[in-house]
Amino acid sequence: MLSNSTKSTLKPLEYAILISSLAFTSIAVISIGGSLGPLFLLGFAAVPFIIFLSTRYNGAYIILYLLITITFLDDDEGIQLIEMPFFLSSVLLCLYFGLQLIKGSLQLKNVLDKAYLLFILLLGFSLVFGIMNGANIYKSLGEFTLFFGWFLYFPLRKYLDNGKFRTILFWTLGIIVAYVLIRNILNYRAILIQAVLPWQAEKARVAANELILLIGAVFSMSYAAIVTSRFKQIISTLLFLALVGGLVMTQSRGYWIAFAFSALSIFVVINKSGKLRILYTFIFISSVSLLFASLFFSDLLDLVITGIVNRFQSIGSGKLDISLLERVLESQKVLQKIILNPVMGYGLGVEFTKKILFYDYFIPTSYVHLGYLATWYKFGIFGLLLNLYIWIYTLIKSAQLYKITKNPIYKTLLLTIVGSMAGIVLVNITSPQILTFEGNLFIAVFGAFISYLYGAKSES
Repeated sequence: MLSNSTKSTLKPLEYAILISSLAFTSIAVISIGGSLGPLFLLGFAAVPFIIFLSTRYNGAYIILYLLITITFLDDDEGIQLIEMPFFLSSVLLCLYFGLQLIKGSLQLKNVLDKAYLLFILLLGFSLVFGIMNGANIYKSLGEFTLFFGWFLYFPLRKYLDNGKFRTILFWTLGIIVAYVLIRNILNYRAILIQAVLPWQAEKARVAANELILLIGAVFSMSYAAIVTSRFKQIISTLLFLALVGGLVMTQSRGYWIAFAFSALSIFVVINKSGKLRILYTFIFISSVSLLFASLFFSDLLDLVITGIVNRFQSIGSGKLDISLLERVLESQKVLQKIILNPVMGYGLGVEFTKKILFYDYFIPTSYVHLGYLATWYKFGIFGLLLNLYIWIYTLIKSAQLYKITKNPIYKTLLLTIVGSMAGIVLVNITSPQILTFEGNLFIAVFGAFISYLYGAKSES
């Protein structure tokens, strides 16, 4: 037993060790991170803060995790120090799922819950199977990080019963959309400022997180179709124009077509008055915006519009540019490998050889641009069919729930899911949503909301 004097001596010593350790860690992180060191330090400090809040408030971990995902959306090469809280939190999320699975406490209330569980289990199998098929372990783990969003499904499903949590979740997703839009606008502005020749302004693009902008634009369009307040329609249409403008700045033709398909899907589902509300407000706001831009930014506007028009014309030119031709050859190569093993696939991280036409050489890669082939290649025929089932079920069920739901906010969210999933199904042909973190994240969010609302309607 320690004497009281010894205990009194140890207490300050413990504090001294703790303070010294924190100081040493802070100095190390700041020295490694340079000017961004304080930001890295805050990132590391966020992990225990998240754990603390999650023990006090239901669903706090999910909300803070979603906010931390912002650090992962920039898609820089390798693992950045600032992304470490995201990866650590994601590992905890996976461990939580595993613990719930072992304890048998996962609630499987409907067929969608079972489908998500099966795909998450398939993820674990594909990670191991890919390594067994010769994939580099770091490559396989790198692809696995793109699927962290799937592990949010069951925690979201659990807490969506709480009205306060639903509200906070909605605004958190709004923050993510706003962040992507503002970041892309600032990056686009920087490119235009640095442009020396006219063609540099015409070719300016910021291709990052296009799906998030598409979902935001679909939401604002859906809200304008649902609300009857003229003020809210104007606000939502202004937001719509900003998000569509952000989508245009990406110069990603596949997402342009996907958004057009999303808008068409919304027009098919909504009633006549909703269609008219969207059209009248859109015509008014876009006319005012174009007039303002032409008066104050006419020279720059001409260059930007020229670049956008040229990009649009390339869609219907009937010719394959070199990038599209590369993707055709890539799909042929992947299909040849799939035919050799159509049932099991190859797992995560397994590479194939792709030809770069412009430089006339071959590179090893595991990235497949045609999303449906990518799913088949990595997860086998069962994974492809399961993923298609989840997507189509979510799309159809959201349209059905929209027709029987009276709550305007729920109707807006359901209409957003209809339009977004329609766009995802189409753009997956050229941009594999299964291989984007944001694609998997939002599909999990959509699925959890459909599962919750379907359960609530069934109980009532």
